[in-house]
Amino acid sequence: MNKDRIEELAEQATEYCKTQPREIAGTMWERKFAELIIEECMKVVHEQYEDLTEEMYVNPEKWTPKEYWNGYISCGVDSYVAIRQHFYPIEE
Repeated sequence: MNKDRIEELAEQATEYCKTQPREIAGTMWERKFAELIIEECMKVVHEQYEDLTEEMYVNPEKWTPKEYWNGYISCGVDSYVAIRQHFYPIEE
């Protein structure tokens, strides 16, 4: 994700706050912006690892405990890398 996408999410948070009661709108922006960022991260991870996670749940008998653990660790590391690559570097 680049600076433009972050700005789009910030604008979405702003637009959301405009629909909220005035007394809470000012405190809602950070919460909504964070929610949008998290949704974006989940989408990135889901798109990249959907096949692996589906295989692990659909055919668990094919996964020995060691394979499962290695897959779990690998997926976690890969998820971190995918999210980091999605957000950084932010274009200036």
